[in-house]
Amino acid sequence: MEALLLSLLNGLSYSLLLFLLASGLTLIFSLLGVLNFAHGSFYMLGAYLAWQSGQWLGFWGGLLAAPIGVAAVATLFELGVLRRLRPQGHLPELLATFAFGVVLVEVARLLWGSASVPYGIPAALQGSLFRLGGLEFAAYRGFVMAVALAALDPDDRDVLSRCDLQGMTQKDYAQANGLSLPAVKSRVLRARARLRLLLVERCGVRFDAATGRVCCSVPRQPASACCSASSGTTAA
Repeated sequence: MEALLLSLLNGLSYSLLLFLLASGLTLIFSLLGVLNFAHGSFYMLGAYLAWQSGQWLGFWGGLLAAPIGVAAVATLFELGVLRRLRPQGHLPELLATFAFGVVLVEVARLLWGSASVPYGIPAALQGSLFRLGGLEFAAYRGFVMAVALAALDPDDRDVLSRCDLQGMTQKDYAQANGLSLPAVKSRVLRARARLRLLLVERCGVRFDAATGRVCCSVPRQPASACCSASSGTTAA
């Protein structure tokens, strides 16, 4: 039983790592409508920047410096390339991200070579987080799980209630809460997608494929479970 539980925890930690990798791709696609073919190359650049800056600043310094470096490169790419191509449609944007991904790979190969670099687990995250019988759960896996869980938005109910039900514009919501407009747009899209998924899976609601509107509802038994689930976790 201990081995099974530990395997489940290891699988959960790996799935949360995949969530971190996939969330950036879906966020860019939902926010900008760009299928970013350079997504993996940006993560590769972040890994190399974390290793390189870690040589000077230590692991934790590299952990902070790498996202800043990747964000700077991505911002320059957005301002210098994607915004100019956006009026021409999605195909030029897709080709541009594919080409930029290839460029990033070649630049990384020139700077750091083709061989792997020795990027070990820091001393603070070595060892086991806890034991199950005679088996250990690595502290580093627990750290990855904590980072992934921290990236989840705990509650999107407020933005849906204000923007979709009360008629507040997304711009006014952003100003009232000290957020950027793109961040609010992303939060609204994410909350709507989660609400739609809950309505389909838990309440039996069906949407028309052509219009995206509700076409029918097939309540599941017991009905109270549907109501409690949708009211308690509608925008979670």
